Parts: sequence; C-alpha cells; structure tokens
Amino acid sequence: MVHPYYSKRYLTVIDVLDDLRKTTGRSGFNINKLKSFPIYQEEKVPIPWAKILAITITGLVGLIVIFGLLQVFNRPDPIKAENALKKGIEKVNQGDTKGAIRAFNQAIKFNPNNPEAYHKRANAYYDLKEYEQADSDYTKAIELNPNYINAYFNRGLTRYDMSDLSGALADFNQVLKQEPQDGEAFYKRGLIHYDLEDYTAAINDYNTVLRLQPKQAKVYSARGTALVKSGDLQSGMADYTEAIRLEPKNPIGYYDRGRARFHLGDYQGALADYNTVLQLDPNNSEAYANRCSVYINLWDYNQAIKDCTEAINRTPNEVAYNNRCIANFNLKNYPKAIEDCSKAIEIKGDDYKAYSNRGLARSAAHDYEGAIADYTSGININPNDAEGYGNRAQVHVQMKNYDQAIADYAQAIRLKPNYAAAYYGRGLIRIEIGDKSGAISDFEQAGKLYLEQGLTGGYKDAQFQIKRLQSGG
Repeated sequence: MVHPYYSKRYLTVIDVLDDLRKTTGRSGFNINKLKSFPIYQEEKVPIPWAKILAITITGLVGLIVIFGLLQVFNRPDPIKAENALKKGIEKVNQGDTKGAIRAFNQAIKFNPNNPEAYHKRANAYYDLKEYEQADSDYTKAIELNPNYINAYFNRGLTRYDMSDLSGALADFNQVLKQEPQDGEAFYKRGLIHYDLEDYTAAINDYNTVLRLQPKQAKVYSARGTALVKSGDLQSGMADYTEAIRLEPKNPIGYYDRGRARFHLGDYQGALADYNTVLQLDPNNSEAYANRCSVYINLWDYNQAIKDCTEAINRTPNEVAYNNRCIANFNLKNYPKAIEDCSKAIEIKGDDYKAYSNRGLARSAAHDYEGAIADYTSGININPNDAEGYGNRAQVHVQMKNYDQAIADYAQAIRLKPNYAAAYYGRGLIRIEIGDKSGAISDFEQAGKLYLEQGLTGGYKDAQFQIKRLQSGG
C-alpha cells in the first residue's frame, strides 16, 4: 500500500522486497543480489555552446541583411515618387479615382515628406466620399506645410460635409488669414455661419463676396435666404430677384423667391415662380410639393392633390404627404387624409405637424380619442406648439372635458398671446359653465386681436357673442 505520508513511502524496489521478507518471514527473495545490481546513471551530454553561438550569429547576420535590403528598397526615391505622383494625377483625370489612390500611395512610399502627395490623395478620398481618410491626409499635408492654403480650404470643405462646423469654420478662418481677398472662402464661411444660425455673420460674409465678385448669382441667393431667416423677407426677395436677373435659366432663384413670396402671402407670385421652376426642371419634386401648398392656400384642393401626387411619385417625402393630407381633409376625405398623414409620420417620426393634421382629420371623423392621442404626441415633440394646445382644447370641448379644454387654451395663450381663436374658444366654454363675465372678457380680447390682425369676420363674431351675453341671451 502507498503510505499517506510521503516521507514514509518506499524509495526503491529493494526496500519493498526487504519489508515483505520481514513481514512474511520468507527468504525466497535474495535481497543481496538485488542490491548488487549496478545503478544506471544518465550520461551527461555536453552543451554545444559553439554551435549555438554560430547559429545565433548567422541568424543575426541574416536579419541585418534583410533589414538592409528593406531599407534599400524602401528608401526615399524622389524620381520614383514624382513619377508615381504624375501617374496618380493622370488616373484622376481619367476618372480612375481608386487607381489614383494606389499611385499616390506609391508616391508617399517613395517620398513620405511631400505634402502635395497627401493633398492629392486626400482629394481622391474626398471624391469617393471617404471623408475620414481625406481629413487625415489634409491634416498630414498641413503638418508638412503649415502654410498650405489649399489643404486648409479643402479640409474645411471636408469637415463641412462631415457636419464638423466648428472645425470647418476654423479652417476657413485660417484661409482668410492668409488670403483675405479669397471670395470663395468668404462664401463657404458664410454657409457655415448660416448653418450655425448666425445669420448676421453669414450676411456680412456674403456682403464681402459681392464686394469682391459682384455678379455671383449663388451668393445673392444665399444672402437672400439668410435675410429671410433673419426676418427681412422683402430684402431677401430682392436678392432672389437679382439672382434670377444674373442667371435667368437657373431654377434655384425662382424656387427661393417662390418660398419668400409664399411666406409673404403672395400666393399668385409664388405660383408663378414654381411654374417657372417646373418649366426649367420638370422633375423637381420639392417644387411640386411646394406648389401643392400654394394651391391649398388658393383653395384649389384637387390641383393640390395632383401636385403632391407628382412629388410623391418622384421622391416620396413627408412634406408632400402632409400637404396632400391637408388637401384631402379640406375635401372631407378623412380616411385618405389620415392615411397620408400616417405616411408622413412613417417617413419622419418627429413631424409634429403631421400628428396635428392627423388629429384634425380624426376629430372631423369623430375619433376624439385618436385625435387627443395625436395632438398629445405632437405636443410632446414640440411643447411650444400653441396651435396643438388650441386644437386639443377643441376636442376636449366636444367630449365635454371643459376643465382640460380651459387648461389647454390657457397654455396656448401663454405660448401665443395674440392667439385670438384661443380667447374666442375659451369664451365659448365659459358660457357653457356659466362664467358670463369671464366669457365677455375673453370675447373682448378676441375681438381686439381679430381687428388688429385684419380678421373682420372674427371680430364680428366676437361682438355678436358680447351683445348676446349683455342682453341676457
């Protein structure tokens, strides 16, 4: 048996046999013979240090040779670098952008300190819309040549396309620091300021461009848009008109002016501009969608539906579906209106206007719970939508939820103090709940606002309600 303690275990077979002999008393085992057997000892082989040293030295020499060869093959070679650069430029001119990149890779391999090679490769990456690689190469070109204006300019374009507006702005600032008369850089910086909603800075940059290059139609259009965004619609429209004068065959000027005229309430003028856009560009789906909106405001709902359908057939989008929803609503085709607004929401889930319009259609179809749900969804997306609260209040009135209706009208008025319809609607509720003085106060305020806004029909309705209440009606 194996002893549980290591120190007590048998070390050799002789010890085992000797113990057996003592235990059994038998003498059949000749222990002494066993003890006389020679003990095998492993022969010690000497370590061949000389051979190992020779192999090691040979390996090191081989590595050194290989490294040297690599250095020879990869050492800078200005002639090969220049030839590869020229080949890359030829590939670009042939439209083989990927082949150009392979050639520029070789140019950089043979001369890794040439900023032009990085710049050319960056341009190729930009053309392939591989903006991260382009940005990296432009940055390397700038590191090698801190005064490389074209690299700053093109990196600014790349960062603009990557939506890195602050990075793009810094690059164009650097360009203008070195070239203060670069009109195109001012124009690009103006676009960035516009996207950053700094309309004053954008307008200033466009002013500078027009001082340097007075006949730039695209700059007049851009400045017009910035002026419209800043609230100066008339000046914006004047810029669009000048852009059209400079380029009468360019649909962009007519499109932009059509939008400005629409917001000014000049629907006939807007219609004329959109007609011209579609003559010059018959497949412009946005022009069809916007002309659809014009027809809605001209109460030509069937023509509006035709235009919105043309827009959807070309490029399905939430604006066209939303406008067609409104047209169908006005034609009392509520199921179709709900369907169109649902498509708008499907395309753009945060379109609060689509929820509000679908709420109108559902309310008209007597689906009050669905209407409340839609108005609530719209309000959750845009808590500052006064009309959303006003519309939801009207549905609460239909459901006789007067407390909720009054709360919604109050919020609508807080958001839009000149909201005459909200005062008028709350006045009607106060009649229902017996608050005569409160109703008269609301109708008086509604009448005042209607009159200020030139809505004489609303003013007359408010005066009628006041006289009825004061006469005890």
